Amino acid sequence: GNFSGDLTLDGQLHTAISGTDGFVARFDATGALDGVLTFDDGNVGAVVVTPSGEIWAAGSYAGAPSLGGPALPSGPGCFLLKLSAAGAHLFSAGYPVSGGSPSGCHQASMSLTLGPSGEVVLTSGFRGNVDFGTGTLTSPAANLSAKL
Repeated sequence: GNFSGDLTLDGQLHTAISGTDGFVARFDATGALDGVLTFDDGNVGAVVVTPSGEIWAAGSYAGAPSLGGPALPSGPGCFLLKLSAAGAHLFSAGYPVSGGSPSGCHQASMSLTLGPSGEVVLTSGFRGNVDFGTGTLTSPAANLSAKL
């Protein structure tokens, strides 16, 4: 999700660094807080958990935040994040969106799912140009496009 100002989870206070910061919170089977990752200037729009407990999250960001690993490329953009079952950073990637929306990717159309072989599928709307590693995709002028 995201938060502005202060966020208190299970008695732990987290203060936003910028106007709106992103977070991923992990809870154990009893509902007790097990860990929180917060990051500057972003929003988590989708989360999926693998059968082994690894956490995949996706969202939008501005600037060049770190999600526990190297800083993402300067945004706005979309990100993909993988955490271990214990909450350790395993992978993160940023996909800058240019020439369009100042928010990067659109949360309302964002989704993550797991495929039968453990692959992760991300869908999201965007406006402008974005490259997910297979070449630049360009949305039609003034319309939203979706990318699998």
